Amino acid sequence: MNRIFHRRTTRTGTVGVVLLAAVAMMCFWQHTGVLAIVGACAALTALVGIERMIHTTYTLCADGTLVIDKGRLSRPTVIGYADIVGVSVGRGGLSRHGHVAIELAHGGDVMVYPADAEKFARALRGAVDEYMK
Repeated sequence: MNRIFHRRTTRTGTVGVVLLAAVAMMCFWQHTGVLAIVGACAALTALVGIERMIHTTYTLCADGTLVIDKGRLSRPTVIGYADIVGVSVGRGGLSRHGHVAIELAHGGDVMVYPADAEKFARALRGAVDEYMK
């Protein structure tokens, strides 16, 4: 059975998207060519930020893979359970919420930001242990 975890929405991410939207609106308010291009870039960046904030999911699949899907505008990342060496929960500076660091066999690391980091880490460790049996 597949388990789906959603990305945590933070105040910093929300403020960033709102600021980008405000910059885009201010640039479109002025009627010059250069500011219109800057406004279009800010609007597209805000659109991608909203898309990733809302639609990012982390799926623990029954077939032995972790699928990190960052929305419709990007390709999903697929990581096999056999490639996962370690899973640890970390805390960011002033943030109460944590992130999950996934250490891969080939020396890489993947950072994910699920809504409940402890629960995701336990589920991932359990799925990897079950798969390795």
